[in-house]
Amino acid sequence: MPSYKFLLAVLPALTLATPSTIPRRDLQLPSCPNSNGTSYIDPTTNNNFTLTCGMDFPRGNLAVTQTSTLAGCLEACSATMPCIGVSYTGENCYLKRKLNSPVSNPSVAIASIEGPIIYANQPETRKCGEDFASFEGCPTSDGCNDYSLGPDGDPMTILCGRDFYGGDLAQFRNTDFDTCYGRCSANHYCVGFSHVPSYPGTGTGRGVCYLKSELALPIHSEKSNVAYMRLAPY
Repeated sequence: MPSYKFLLAVLPALTLATPSTIPRRDLQLPSCPNSNGTSYIDPTTNNNFTLTCGMDFPRGNLAVTQTSTLAGCLEACSATMPCIGVSYTGENCYLKRKLNSPVSNPSVAIASIEGPIIYANQPETRKCGEDFASFEGCPTSDGCNDYSLGPDGDPMTILCGRDFYGGDLAQFRNTDFDTCYGRCSANHYCVGFSHVPSYPGTGTGRGVCYLKSELALPIHSEKSNVAYMRLAPY
């Protein structure tokens, strides 16, 4: 008489994910007013953004870009060192290097990064010199991206033989490069500057300083050098 052997296997119970266990970013993209008070995790860097609708961060702009979604604005921040937050309205995304006290604005959404920050396109640092007061002149300092005048100063990238067209915030004559940096760093609206080493047409004096409230693409110039706070490369 044939004999039969049976194998009994105990299988682990399958647990189906419920909507509450799925990360919010997989359910929907952030939008206002639904996402007010929630967090959004950038899928590329895992930066954790806290979202608030109906508020705005005044000043402190690093750069402005256009994106059709709030998520795209947050991802632009994660890709742009040293962005730490955003204001988003319409399709305009204002990347922030400083977060001033928010003010009420029903048409704007804000977000700030909580915890450690990782930048998707963080450039390799090329030191400008051995100390902070280290501008060695052009073309020696071309491309260095840690220029500042002290440990608490905003680091800037220097480009020699370039200029930013337009976006002028203020102009100062008889000003050297370091003094121009100091004026920009002390001005909440300034994101960079152009410096002409001598008075145009005369070749004399300490130069002219043009503070910039916004930055266009740098253009070739035989007369000026620039520095800017947006460290992500163009």
